[in-house]
Amino acid sequence: MATSREALEDLDAPYTNFLGDEDYLFQPGTGSWSGTNASLTTESTRLYKGTYRALKIQALTAGSPNTDFSVTHDAFVVGPEFINDSINATVNIFCTTPIEVAIRVQNSSPASITSAYYEVPASTWTVIRSDTLVVPTDVTNQTFRATILFRSLSGAVSVLMSHPVVKNAFGFTDNLFLRETIAQMPRFFIDADSEQENPQYPMSRFMDVGLVYAGRAFGQALDFRYRDTSEGYDDDDNETKSTLVDIDAVDPEYMPWLAQFVGIKLERLTAGTTPWGNLPPTWEGIHEDIDPAPDITYTISSITRDGSGNVSAVVTASPTEFSIGETVTVEGASTFNGQFELTNVDTGTNTLEWSQDGASASGSVGTVTFVDSDWLEIEAYDVTDANYIPTRRQLVEDRRTGHDAGTCKSLRDGIRYLLSDTQTIDTFADPIQFPWQIFVKTLTAETPGGVTGSESPLLMTELRKVRPMGFIVYHECVDSL
Repeated sequence: MATSREALEDLDAPYTNFLGDEDYLFQPGTGSWSGTNASLTTESTRLYKGTYRALKIQALTAGSPNTDFSVTHDAFVVGPEFINDSINATVNIFCTTPIEVAIRVQNSSPASITSAYYEVPASTWTVIRSDTLVVPTDVTNQTFRATILFRSLSGAVSVLMSHPVVKNAFGFTDNLFLRETIAQMPRFFIDADSEQENPQYPMSRFMDVGLVYAGRAFGQALDFRYRDTSEGYDDDDNETKSTLVDIDAVDPEYMPWLAQFVGIKLERLTAGTTPWGNLPPTWEGIHEDIDPAPDITYTISSITRDGSGNVSAVVTASPTEFSIGETVTVEGASTFNGQFELTNVDTGTNTLEWSQDGASASGSVGTVTFVDSDWLEIEAYDVTDANYIPTRRQLVEDRRTGHDAGTCKSLRDGIRYLLSDTQTIDTFADPIQFPWQIFVKTLTAETPGGVTGSESPLLMTELRKVRPMGFIVYHECVDSL
């Protein structure tokens, strides 16, 4: 059973940690945790890795004979995809004196709760785990909370907490290789495993630790398998195609391997095939290209968050340049930093308001800057694909720079993807009148930057890659063909 965030992410395992990065890494702050009879700070002297911190929980008021204190994470939503699954929590605890710890997961609607109690020994990291709480079927999106309660017999002690994970408990059932393995085991193992209660299915979970890699490899091998029509292959359904040898479905990571079989070495394509060609060379100064007017910035004199998602900031001057619904960037204000949409602007009291999740907090430093709407549009632009991968698939499929290079077909295929609309192309060669010459014409209206009677430098770059050896290729933009 994967219990660390890196396992969940790196393995693409079927588990979800419902806590955010800051709530798990405690870097740079204490995240969405709040204390009862306790102060919270980050501790950097006991690390698992350089990017991790422990949360130091300091009891404030000693009790007699016991000192009780706790930390609670803000409510998080569990979606309908987890119905019939269960939720549990795991966390690592360290204290210099023995301490009693309870870990609790609670569902607010309908109300249900699960708790587990531990006696944590002194001066050693101890993993504690809650019981599982079933996700009921009668609520679509459900709100959960996780709480860790401490009881000390030694007064107002401090406790370190690290690597909290609140996850779906039965993700291991999606491990295909695990299911196949268990199916071959003697029945009494399976029956005994299902009878256990805390935790449930311990054998299956333990096997999942080692078999999650095998499960991933097994699933990948199944996806690699080539199917013909009799085995379910459907030309219109990529789910039936091999992710290794079918160009429509091949994983981009394996595309260079597949390309070698048609004589192609995949390289980065020319500018113009992705939107980067329409953007400045670097991000620096891009806001000045969009809007040359100076940024509108106000200095924060005080800022508070009420713990219910509402933030109020008082700035040093009347924010007459801001309006409700505009987006602002908050910087230099620690836990308040980010981009937010204004929900209220009061120019009389110099107050700005927006929504932000997190525990109650306050401060007196930072700035609020108006964000140009065009800048937001570019910042949000998804360039993950940007026609780069589809173009590479097409390059392998038509083999224009590989086995088919030097043919009239390769000349047309080499520039077709750069043209718009009908993508009309005319190729002409006359070995008697124009020996060793090929003439290519495209419509001006369909050619990027096309000028009638002139060649397109962009298209010529691609044509030279696929021209027959010894030939000279000419290009011209024309009004009609």
